[in-house]
Amino acid sequence: GQREPGERICQKLTEYFRFNSEESKYFDYLVHLNKCTDSTMREVFTEKLLRLTPTIGKLSIDEARLQIVAEWVHMAIRQMAGVQPLPNDPAWIARQLIFESSVEQVQQAIENLLQLGMLIERDGKLSKSETWLASTEDIPSKALRSHHSQMIENAKQAIEKVPVLQREIRGMTMAVPLDKMDMAKAMIRQFTEDIAKLMNENSTDQVYQLNVQFFPLTQFENKSETHQEIQQ
Repeated sequence: GQREPGERICQKLTEYFRFNSEESKYFDYLVHLNKCTDSTMREVFTEKLLRLTPTIGKLSIDEARLQIVAEWVHMAIRQMAGVQPLPNDPAWIARQLIFESSVEQVQQAIENLLQLGMLIERDGKLSKSETWLASTEDIPSKALRSHHSQMIENAKQAIEKVPVLQREIRGMTMAVPLDKMDMAKAMIRQFTEDIAKLMNENSTDQVYQLNVQFFPLTQFENKSETHQEIQQ
């Protein structure tokens, strides 16, 4: 039949085929991807699958193709084309962006996205495709660092350019135990997935950027040694 397997059946299949931990994750993500109808959550599960099988079914993750990530305008245009079909008019698209980007930059971004199949052009209109460029978490990349730096700069400008009712910017300074960092990072990643799912439950209106930064403000020497020095 065509009915998708439920959790109990998936568990029985996992036990029957004696899947290891990675194989079980892959099978679980594959089932969720097959059930999912929301395009953003399909991208989430596709990226999870690609992290387990880095050479299968995706665009090559090398620095050349990560250049599509390095310039923030690429992802902005791709998501714009998911809100509504866009005229293939770089000047018009540039005017819709809050943060400055030249017509030449927009033109190049459109060409890159079309070349990698991340946009589709039909009758002079640009639409978002299902093709997705995945990236491995926690792997240093010049292109990814450039992307994050640009989006942080956009966030700084948003404080002045975007009305308060259209944005949410918060920060908190805290002392943390380093042995909880993995858990904190996992919670942040889950939060971003939850926000993506929430924001794509219905039709969309605008393109937003969600930034999450969690980084140290201090670099203590050995705490016990420092404390002893202060006491002496």
